[in-house]
Amino acid sequence: MACQVCIVGGGAAGFWAAITAADILRAAGRTSARVTILEKTGKLLHKVRISGGGRCNVTTALREPTELAARYPRGRKLLSKVTALFNPEDTVQWFQRRGVELKTEADGRMFPVSNSSETVATCLEQAAAEAGVDVRSGAVVVSAETLPDGKGHRVHLGDKEAIDCERLILCPGSVQKRSVQQLLADVGHDVQPPVPSLFAFHLDLDGALLSGLAGLTVPETQLQVMHPEAQSKEAYSCGPLLITHQGITGPAVLRLSAFGARWMQQCGYCFPIQVNWAPFVCGLDDCTSAITAVPEGRDRRTPVRRKQIGDVSPWGERLPSRLWRRLLSLAGADAIAEQRWSKMSDPDKAADLAKIVMPAITSHHLKVCGRSLNKQEFVTAGGIYLSDVDWSSMASTKSSHVYFAGEVLDADGLTGGFNFQLCWSTAFLAGRSAAASLL
Repeated sequence: MACQVCIVGGGAAGFWAAITAADILRAAGRTSARVTILEKTGKLLHKVRISGGGRCNVTTALREPTELAARYPRGRKLLSKVTALFNPEDTVQWFQRRGVELKTEADGRMFPVSNSSETVATCLEQAAAEAGVDVRSGAVVVSAETLPDGKGHRVHLGDKEAIDCERLILCPGSVQKRSVQQLLADVGHDVQPPVPSLFAFHLDLDGALLSGLAGLTVPETQLQVMHPEAQSKEAYSCGPLLITHQGITGPAVLRLSAFGARWMQQCGYCFPIQVNWAPFVCGLDDCTSAITAVPEGRDRRTPVRRKQIGDVSPWGERLPSRLWRRLLSLAGADAIAEQRWSKMSDPDKAADLAKIVMPAITSHHLKVCGRSLNKQEFVTAGGIYLSDVDWSSMASTKSSHVYFAGEVLDADGLTGGFNFQLCWSTAFLAGRSAAASLL
């Protein structure tokens, strides 16, 4: 069997590259040109279907190039280059032309209006079918070699079938598996060893500092890693935090894990962190003012002054009451937590409470003692060295007529649609370049 363009990998990048290449060839009158996707499993577009809790965070609303590139712990320069050629707005328009409208959420993430990832997967499958792409699932690629004339490659499958192609685009996903690393070695490429990225932190819960609070979300936090290996951009993070049965996760944690992926792996995922649970509290006077104001409030027509101090957070939902009570306990103020808020009408007593609780609120020390993967993302740091790729075309600089796209590259982003945008941008360039080289 022979084809003009062979794509290894039936995920987001593989489909996007195939559709792009097929559309260009057909537009140029090459209607007989064959574009083939080889996917080893029967689960086409598997990550698309399960990402974002089944909603698929397609891309980001960010448009400013510098801000966009800053969301990539590895591959910033590459992303600056490829998104200048195919950016998030191009992604939005691509889907709109095919009847899939996207919506922007408050945090900048963009999802299909249907709130179903199946909408995105179906759109990609239909686009591939309309472009005449030959999609083969259950096609296990075991090796690749350069054809004797040097004008293409022969891809060997597990059933002893061989496919000759003029252009080869590799989109196999993460390089964690040895079979993927071997395939890349077949075309002359080494890889940056993969390590996990985007993971939750397990905590040493001796003293039960956070036990019993699982499921609690804190909307605004500031984290600081207290470890000598952490560089400035790796040591700080702001954003929502979710307390779990084993530790903490959420955007603030995932950002730290992404930027510190390599040194965290080297130190065995054991290091101290400091948490500011209320970065909006600007010093002792601000804290005192918030505490003083609480007794004057009402909650469901009941004067707050009658309630226990531990039951009503001075900052409402910004610092949840369950966490507020726990922080009072951490500060040694259990007795105060049982008193009525009417006691805090006295400014001096409010100031005394502020002095007691401020350290627990703004500089809570925890110890990370492990990690668990964010199952919706499964992103790894590592892959093809970017120095071995022509960023303007995603072509290999080591093997002629070979291109790369997606997670196989040593580039990865934070949560928020950035990893899918990496797929769309690099796959667009790979598909366009492979097809254009045949015209």
